[in-house]
Amino acid sequence: GCDWRARSNVSWIIVANEGRGSGNGSVNYFVQRNYGAARSGVIAVNGQLFTITQEPFIPPSSADSKTNNDQRCRVNLTNP
Repeated sequence: GCDWRARSNVSWIIVANEGRGSGNGSVNYFVQRNYGAARSGVIAVNGQLFTITQEPFIPPSSADSKTNNDQRCRVNLTNP
């Protein structure tokens, strides 16, 4: 199969395993917690662009500290 490479254009999106593969495969990535305003970045895979948007992290209040914090850190991936 053909070789491919995935790269992010921002430092807060980290592509795992150097973003390399061959043939069919998956791109695994991590997104760092966002303490600022909503933000967007792009992962490019051999010229195909995937936009990632992330809302700011909102720490839980003491009233709902038992809820899952991951639900408060939303990430959306789109391919226009």
